[in-house]
Amino acid sequence: MEHLLSKRQIDIALANNKAPGDKAVWIEKVIPTLAKQLMDDPVRYRTYGIFWWEIKRLLNQRDYFFGDNQEGHISDLYPEPYLYLAAGMFSALARIEVGNFENRYRYQEENGVQFDCVLEDRDMELRIASHEVEYFMLGC
Repeated sequence: MEHLLSKRQIDIALANNKAPGDKAVWIEKVIPTLAKQLMDDPVRYRTYGIFWWEIKRLLNQRDYFFGDNQEGHISDLYPEPYLYLAAGMFSALARIEVGNFENRYRYQEENGVQFDCVLEDRDMELRIASHEVEYFMLGC
């Protein structure tokens, strides 16, 4: 189970990791690296959980086009875009560390309420399939 982080918890974690105080600068610094990682290994999108849809929107706004499919809507969870990006990155780091690329999540809110989520982005799943075909066809 994953706990949804509060704005305060995210801000503390970012400060501990020496992120710039100007979060717009931080977003612009992080997005190109994140986009490259997703282009190289599209299955990584699954590690961002419910935050993926807002992250995808941020990527697309900066001309890193990962498809126009937008199925999820959680834009009322946090007041600022950097919070979605940071929460998704913390989720991804924890999942990648243990090799968890599953698309099923169970979250717990601060008030103890739990909910399940299945993340499936058709655009990204097609990228994953294409990436796998390319890998097997080229042998690399």
